[in-house]
This record gives sequence, structure tokens and C-alpha cells, in this order.
Amino acid sequence: MGFAAIGLSMLGFAIGVLFRLRLMLLAVALLLLTSIVFSVSRGFNFLDTAVMVMAAQTILQGSYFLGLVAGTMFSAHRVRHIL
Repeated sequence: MGFAAIGLSMLGFAIGVLFRLRLMLLAVALLLLTSIVFSVSRGFNFLDTAVMVMAAQTILQGSYFLGLVAGTMFSAHRVRHIL
């Protein structure tokens, strides 16, 4: 589970730096379906499934936000040096 969290955070950060909202919406929808299927296949109850979905979404969206901030900082730094 730890490697999955690291992978989700790297994916969210990369989407935030390189892409914008459309790809993030697709990633959120796919992650929702994937985490539900994973939880059901493991035999989790409803509460555990809900926690799994919320934790995965939180990791992805939090790292996406950090990627957006980092991308904005990098682009602002580039513009300042060009002028």
C-alpha cells in the first residue's frame, strides 16, 4: 500500500506540473473505479471501501495541487529571467 501511495503522489504531481484539469478529471474518475474494484476484490466492507477511496483521492488531489504550485513557480521564475 505504501508504494501505491508513492505512485499516486508522483502521478498527481506530474499531472499538476505538466497538464491541467482535463487529465486530472480523467485520473480521478479512473482512480475511483480502480479503488472500488480493488476494495471489493479484497472483501472490504463499505466503511473500509469508503476510507480507501477517500485516502487515494486525497493523495492524488493533494499532490496535484502541489504540482500546480510547483509548475506556477517554475514558469514565474522562467519569465522573470527572460525579462
